[in-house]
This record gives sequence, structure tokens and C-alpha cells, in this order.
Amino acid sequence: MLLLGALYAVVPSSSPAAVLTHQLIRDPVVVVYGDSLMSESQSWVVSMLDEAHPAGRVIVRSFPGTAPCDWFDTMRRDAVLRPDVIVLEFAGNGGTRCIAQRAGSEAALLRAYRADATRAVKILQRANTHAEIVFVATPRRATPPLISGSNPLDAVYRSVAAASSRKVTFSAAPERALASNDRAGRLVFRPTLPCLPGERQRSECVDGQILVRSADRMHLCAAFGAGVGCAGYASGVVRFGNAVTSVVLKTLGEDCTFNPDPSPLNPVRVVCPSSAPAPGAVRTARPA
Repeated sequence: MLLLGALYAVVPSSSPAAVLTHQLIRDPVVVVYGDSLMSESQSWVVSMLDEAHPAGRVIVRSFPGTAPCDWFDTMRRDAVLRPDVIVLEFAGNGGTRCIAQRAGSEAALLRAYRADATRAVKILQRANTHAEIVFVATPRRATPPLISGSNPLDAVYRSVAAASSRKVTFSAAPERALASNDRAGRLVFRPTLPCLPGERQRSECVDGQILVRSADRMHLCAAFGAGVGCAGYASGVVRFGNAVTSVVLKTLGEDCTFNPDPSPLNPVRVVCPSSAPAPGAVRTARPA
């Protein structure tokens, strides 16, 4: 199964997960662990990071329904990759064998995630002494009655990062990319958001609004499936994927510029000073 032409392929793994690997020339190395939100977004994230930093390698390990504890063995094996940045994206699944018996209530689930996030950091730091580890926030379900406020897991990840001795951070940017604000400034998660500049001419943009969540109001594809990526354009994936990309680039110390309205005349979506083409050079964007 090929994604994005012949650039990205799902390859077998000894873990119960789909693994998207993009082999580039050399460092930086970025490894991302996640659940269904990352399964939907991984092709976008990899292609954006390729544009921003062609001289690197991006490996996304994700599978719907997984939790951090599903990846402990994989994290240990991934030490050979010597990643520079490690991203952890988990929205709060509690149904797999490693966590189900510890997730009988929301409070119990949060305790289990705190313990497992702490353990993940220890595993990753033991194997990758120089790696920067980033927990990224995920959006709440956008179902009525709309709930104001961030995902309860944010506090868990933020506290785990704060308690870690070094090189562990938390970013709320991916969550905020799928939210608006109420009058009190609290996050509100709705199924639609104002169209981005590059979306205003798309058929999916209706009366200035575009769907950013699936019919289940949790996922990002217009029609969610358990595969890799979305069948068609998904604004939620673009927003979430751009936010994750931005987090990675900032962690790498890159001051990058995002193009809000890519076009055939200007197809490049993100440019970083370290990877900008030489004067007079023609650069072609990767297919999305």
C-alpha cells in the first residue's frame, strides 16, 4: 500500500501497529507515536516535515485505539534510530490490553495515563539521552452540549513534562488548532470552523465554514476509517497536522514560514531558513 505516490509506504512491524517510514538523506530524525488522530494525519505531517527539512528522517508509529503503554517495547527498539525529536500524541484510549483493567473511570484512566506517560519518558530518555520529547494535546469531542475547556489529559501531560528532569515539553497547539474560544476565552470544540485562506474556493467551504471533525465528532477525516490517512481532503487533518509540524520544527529550533494559501504558482507549503532553496533555484512541493 503506497501513500503520496511512491514516497511513503506502510511497512510490517512486530508491534500491532501501522508504521509510516520516510527515509531521507540524514538528520534530523523525528519519531512520532500516536493513535487514530495521528493515523489520519501522518501523511500530511511527514510531507510537511519533508518540505521543511528535506535532510531528515521521519518515522510515524501509530494505530487507532492505542495508548502509550502499547508502544513501550517499540520505544525500546527505536533507540537504534537515535531520534532528535520524539512526539507523543495520545487522546485517551483505554480499551487495549495494557490499560483496560486500569481504566474503569475517567479518574482511573487519567491516573493510568499519568503513570504510563511517566514510564514512556523514562524509557525514551534511557535510550535517547539527547532527544527532545514533546507531548502534544488533542482536541475534545465536538458533540453537543459543547464543553468548554481543554482536554483533561493536558494537565496530565503538562505535569509529567514539568516533573521530568530535562528535555521534555508539552504543547497545546494541536488541540487549539481544532478549537475556537468562548467569551471567557475558554476552548470550545465545534464540528466546523471558519475556512482557512486556502480553503475558501473549495466545495467543502460552505458559508465560510468547513467541517473539521468526522461524523463521530472525534476524528478528523470526513469519513473515518481504520486505515492510514483520509480518503479525501480533510481540513481537520490540515490544521492538526500543521500544528504538529510546527511543534516539531520549533523543537528543532527552526524559524519556519507556513504558506496559508498554496497554489499552482506557489505550491510550497512551508519553508525553513535551513532548507530554503538557493537564489534562482526552482523548488517543487511534494504531493499532498
